[in-house]
Amino acid sequence: MPAPILLPPNLGDYLADSTVYIFWNTFNYAMEPVTLTGLAITNIEIYKNASMTQRASDSGYTLIDTDGIDIDGATGCHGISIDLGDNSDAGFFARGNDYLVMVNAITVDGISIRFCAAVFSEENRAGRNGVGDYEVTLTIRTTGGTPVSGISVWVNSSNSRSGSVAGTKVSDTNGQVVFNLEYTTYYIFCNLSGYTFASASFTASAGSVLFTKDIATATSAGSSSFYSESFITRAIADARESTDEPIVAAKYADARIISHLEKAYILVLNEKNRNSRTPAVAKIAKTIADGTTTYVLPHTIGSIHGIYQTGDKGGKVFYDSRSRHNSFGRGMWLENQTLHIQTTDLFGVGTELTIEYIPSGIARLHNGTCTLNAAGTIATFGATPNAGTLDTHHEAYAGSILRIL
Repeated sequence: MPAPILLPPNLGDYLADSTVYIFWNTFNYAMEPVTLTGLAITNIEIYKNASMTQRASDSGYTLIDTDGIDIDGATGCHGISIDLGDNSDAGFFARGNDYLVMVNAITVDGISIRFCAAVFSEENRAGRNGVGDYEVTLTIRTTGGTPVSGISVWVNSSNSRSGSVAGTKVSDTNGQVVFNLEYTTYYIFCNLSGYTFASASFTASAGSVLFTKDIATATSAGSSSFYSESFITRAIADARESTDEPIVAAKYADARIISHLEKAYILVLNEKNRNSRTPAVAKIAKTIADGTTTYVLPHTIGSIHGIYQTGDKGGKVFYDSRSRHNSFGRGMWLENQTLHIQTTDLFGVGTELTIEYIPSGIARLHNGTCTLNAAGTIATFGATPNAGTLDTHHEAYAGSILRIL
């Protein structure tokens, strides 16, 4: 006995203007193949999504092998095709929709029947990168312009987080994701623990497929329990213990104690270097750029130990400033925290100069989270520290100690 309930096959997702082919078999009660009768294109009804309104036109329907019955002489094998490019019922076939095909009023083994032949969709399912024909690259960065990796990113044609037209992608170390989309407007939605994201959208068009969005803001620095072994946490505890500070109704806030630690840090570092023949030094590299003769140095530079160019075999060529009264010019010189060079021809564009210096220790102290790049060579500090203040001066932490727990 035939099954009382039969679900129509899902033929999958089709590109716009393509052709859908539908095949089926017919049997009698003995499960022997039999020929159907009465099949015509007027028997084909198509419904869009959940609408109960049938497609108004039969144009674009074709009976395979002339009449659609007993294809190639095979009894009980039948088929039709549907041209999604036929716009006789304007706008019926369109991207982003699902369709049900019903075959109505045919006769099989003397019985008049109707059945749901198939369901399919037109560009309404996300593939690996999306549903469109054009590659669109999004770069997601913090409000300070730092790329953020590991973000779950999805886009929707409407301003709703609950939908996605192209699946969810995860940003790489450059903060980038790639979708295949159509030329239209999309809304961007993101998710990553520890960050909030501002609203954003973009309109893709010919020649405009690269978009950078500075919409990420770090919102947390992790649980306070993560920092029990950090320098600041232990130093605060030691300070309270040494001053017999009560835990309840403490006289000094953590920020006040940290400010004293910052002052002491400067004194300790300077005392360490005062009489040392091998002082604790830090170094930073600057690459000579075309047309650029001034280079900002970290505000933490105490005194310059040397400025040099390293050769291919490790040798160093040191440079120094000439007198301000020299007829050939000063060559290179320092003004506050800025390195000046007389002309880029002095060293050559692309030359890397290393500035080796004794740090002053005045960078603000804090503990918090950081994100490392894939190579482990670049650390991006979270915007909200657990304790202390994030120093936002130019290259503020160059020459500082970074301890990762």
